[in-house]
Amino acid sequence: MTNLHRILLALALLLPALLACDSAPSKPSDRNDFTYQVRGVAVAEFNRDLGLVAVELDRDSVPLSTATIRFDGDTLEYGVPYFTPESLYFSLQDPAISLAGDSLLLTIDDSSYNSNTFFVTVPDTFTILTVEPPNRIVTGLQSVSVSWSASTNANGYVLSTVRRPVAYTGAGYSQFVTSLNPAGTLPPDAFSLSPGPLPDTGWYYIYVYAYIGSPDSVFTRTLLPVPMPDDMADNVNDDPWFGQVASMIVAHRDSVHVVTQP
Repeated sequence: MTNLHRILLALALLLPALLACDSAPSKPSDRNDFTYQVRGVAVAEFNRDLGLVAVELDRDSVPLSTATIRFDGDTLEYGVPYFTPESLYFSLQDPAISLAGDSLLLTIDDSSYNSNTFFVTVPDTFTILTVEPPNRIVTGLQSVSVSWSASTNANGYVLSTVRRPVAYTGAGYSQFVTSLNPAGTLPPDAFSLSPGPLPDTGWYYIYVYAYIGSPDSVFTRTLLPVPMPDDMADNVNDDPWFGQVASMIVAHRDSVHVVTQP
């Protein structure tokens, strides 16, 4: 074999390797490719005496319908809307007390690709103690003060109100309670016509939520009698898992009657 032949043979053997070095590497099709966005909540709703567990799951920004999701050993169903028009994984835990105060496991298994387990602690039961004015009659535009017993392990509270006929429709007023003191005040605006300084008369329900974690305001909108006041930051940031997981207790409601004359 001549020197020229040896050189040509060497180049032929090296050419595939050289081309591979210059080209972009192919994307490996393994579990490290995927990114998951999870929105999950467990709600003990004492006004309906229901425990609700709901999860939405995206894989690479596409809804994932083939995962197996378990909460406290129960497998969540997918694709049967219950309290929301969107497809989701959900389970009913009847009665509400079955969730309250427990620490439970939320397990998400995406076949052979990826899985994760989230520890979900649910706040303990609590009750509304006082409403001011104590006769529950609100004349004109007045503030309403509310106190309640503390809920064990709660990260915070939400105080809300809504006209009775439109609870669970996305209407109403809500606010975060800025401290862990179990008391808050609903401002006159919570009972006013908008726009204008006139009261929107009628009976109002008053609700208090205790929460742990980071409830997604859009995702929980139709699971709660009044939507959350605002979005909260993600509390799941464990690559490839991102999103919001939370638990909530909705205490037994109270009421006030807004009137124009005493």
